[in-house]
Amino acid sequence: MLLVTYGILGGVHLIYLAGWVIALQRLNALSVPSADALTEIMLQLGEALAIVSPVAWFVAAFMLTKGRRPIVRLLWLLAGLVVVAPWPFVLGAWTA
Repeated sequence: MLLVTYGILGGVHLIYLAGWVIALQRLNALSVPSADALTEIMLQLGEALAIVSPVAWFVAAFMLTKGRRPIVRLLWLLAGLVVVAPWPFVLGAWTA
């Protein structure tokens, strides 16, 4: 039963990854490119980290809770569902 729960939570984290990709594509379609190269680089770095964050959280939760009770791991995975949610996609920020 615990393995099934991990699989479901892992699937949700992968769906979040897809949500970040869609949200950032829609936000980029509306944004105006910056004249400053450093600003562009930092924006792209932030976007890349946002896309990778759900998978990174899932892997980190497994690695950092090794040897602990399963409830601790489940709580960290559930916290990740809130922390790394694709909020621009959820709230519809691209329509503003």
